[in-house]
Amino acid sequence: MSNFADWLNTAQSALAKKAITATVDEISHDNGSLASMIF
Repeated sequence: MSNFADWLNTAQSALAKKAITATVDEISHDNGSLASMIF
């Protein structure tokens, strides 16, 4: 069961990173300087 929990945590982390990356990409398109300031 812990293996499934580990997999779930990994999957959630990957999805979170994808969501953050997508958001940053959108911000970059809207305002490139804003994205470069934040990251």
